[in-house]
Amino acid sequence: MADFETDLSGSFHGNSRFYRRAVSDDIPSTNLNSPLIEDCSEYKRRWASIRVLYLTMFLSSIGYSMIMPSVWPYLQSLDSDTTAGFLGWVVAAYSIGQLVTSPLLGRWANRYGTLAPLVASTSIIAVSNIVYGYLNAIPAGVKYFMIGARVLTGVGCANVAVTRSFVASATTLKERTATMANVASFQAIGFILGPVLQAAFTPMGATFVSWEPIKLQLNMYTCPAFLSAILAIINVVLLCCLFTEYGVDDDHDSVVIRKDVSYTSGISTASSTDVMVVKVRVDYVAIAVSLIIYFGLLFVFSFFETIITPLSIDMYGWTHTEAVLYCGLMLSWAGFVSVIAYIGIKPLSKRVDERIILIGGLVMMAVSFLLSLPMGDQYPILQAADLTPAINQTAPSVNGTHGPTVGCLLQYLWCRHTPIIHLVQLLVSVTVVSLAYPVCVVILSALYSKILGPAPQGTMQGWLTSAGCCGRIFGPMFVSNVYEWYGPYVALPSVAGIIVVTVMVNVVSFRRLVPYQGGRKMSIINT
Repeated sequence: MADFETDLSGSFHGNSRFYRRAVSDDIPSTNLNSPLIEDCSEYKRRWASIRVLYLTMFLSSIGYSMIMPSVWPYLQSLDSDTTAGFLGWVVAAYSIGQLVTSPLLGRWANRYGTLAPLVASTSIIAVSNIVYGYLNAIPAGVKYFMIGARVLTGVGCANVAVTRSFVASATTLKERTATMANVASFQAIGFILGPVLQAAFTPMGATFVSWEPIKLQLNMYTCPAFLSAILAIINVVLLCCLFTEYGVDDDHDSVVIRKDVSYTSGISTASSTDVMVVKVRVDYVAIAVSLIIYFGLLFVFSFFETIITPLSIDMYGWTHTEAVLYCGLMLSWAGFVSVIAYIGIKPLSKRVDERIILIGGLVMMAVSFLLSLPMGDQYPILQAADLTPAINQTAPSVNGTHGPTVGCLLQYLWCRHTPIIHLVQLLVSVTVVSLAYPVCVVILSALYSKILGPAPQGTMQGWLTSAGCCGRIFGPMFVSNVYEWYGPYVALPSVAGIIVVTVMVNVVSFRRLVPYQGGRKMSIINT
């Protein structure tokens, strides 16, 4: 154990009123102020704030998932020389932005409250999607501008850490696992609807409406980005109108309103120059293990984010339009399965040790990748021998007309000797991953918040998000290059191996992954 000192100067400046939930008569009083019982109206206001963040997670998720199925064909339409290896950088760019910003937003939320960083980050999401939609207007180096737009989106989506931090601080230990599951469920619902909306835009094709005076193009690639920007603006408005700061004392189950308000009730409060310092003893080994496991989870899941669209084109000979449509539907199915998993987490976590559930989910993920290994004697269709990317090639169709060339690129030497992954195999693998991955994320997030204990968690939740970002940075680069060089025969077992290592770390550290058990000291110092 080690001491962890947290300065709550920004969160508790000004007139703040402290409420305690009516849990039991023998709850000791904190040394800050005389607490008030949290009545029904305050309870409802607290949960209204939590539910606003459910919506925030939903809107952020739907904006992200709408774009992902079309990134690869959009990239090739902007720069025909782009390879799958560069796609890894584009996917990783999102996580690079999130990696750098998550701890900073968490620190900001700790010192000055949750609302300001949420509004700022969500506004950045709107701007980044507008930039993404206008990439076609850039005359040169457009693929690098795409990376910049994705980095900016990642900066905005670092608000995931702030959201988790608020949910952890505004719920009791008994409420937390179920509430974390709800947060993840709303993410999953957004993940479902995003690809469905992308599929709905597919009939627009690559050229739908163009307005030359403002360089605006509306098509199946840009419309999801512009819709994401609109949703982000709506999100900002709702946050400003409906959100209120709250916090919960894990030791005593007391609820704290963390919003500056004026009172005439005569309740004594900390003065505007007072700073509350909380000193807690946390298990940094358990924290480090949690970060390693989260890194492994996101590293592995990046396989589907990065490879599923180019893999479907290589394996099944789909055109870009077909790949966007069918992969969007596949990801929608994955999101639907994830919601089922989230619903099952609540009753399951009450009956089974959360650490056991986490290990079981990781094992399921490893199995899912092995289930999708190529087998049989059916091989991919090969593209034309000039090695030009598919978007610039044409080949005669059955009726004699010409259309885009489809199939596996000849520069992928493995295409000649690697059987296809049968579509049923891929669907089964996606289904198993979609059941296991959300269970692992929710359980680990809940465990992590419990390990941290009563201190404000903004910064530490930012580090958890950053660990996941590292997985999403190195995962796409690793997966895309291994896939390009060696194909699925090597890429899939490699990813399964990462999961096995993660399971071993989990098993070795099993006894350390328990809720916070240390003491803490709280004091008011006059500044």
